[in-house]
Amino acid sequence: MLSFDMTGHLIPYDGILSSLPEIETTFVDSIPESATRKDLFIQLVGYLTAFKNEISGTFTAIIDGSFATYQLNPNDVDVVIFLDYRLYEQSKERLDEFRRKARFSKIDSYIEQAYPINHPYYIRYQSDVAYWHSLFTRNRRKERKGYLQISYNYDA
Repeated sequence: MLSFDMTGHLIPYDGILSSLPEIETTFVDSIPESATRKDLFIQLVGYLTAFKNEISGTFTAIIDGSFATYQLNPNDVDVVIFLDYRLYEQSKERLDEFRRKARFSKIDSYIEQAYPINHPYYIRYQSDVAYWHSLFTRNRRKERKGYLQISYNYDA
């Protein structure tokens, strides 16, 4: 069960492991008066499913933005996908095509490469993780908040 502070922000102020059913229950079903949340959730599921089917079933997605708060009618969902660098390199053309399709107009998405600890570019990956963590643990007013994290491993 997800927890919130007094201002409606996710706690702890970190990445919080979650699932699509939990996200739907917390951010769609519990706010039935919202005019946008159901459509945003459908687009989020569609985006993640399309990524799984077209690119890879093994990735980590972090989810943030006003959708991950109790704001009544958020405009979009912010998603960052961390994909193994080998899959990223092997899938460059498919990733470009996936980005070009822009089927999910309400999903603001980024795809980053994930490197293992023994790789020379591991520091680059750590820098990317730190950047998104810093961005997603504060709102525009610099108030602290958490963000959602979902890990997929369908290729195993």
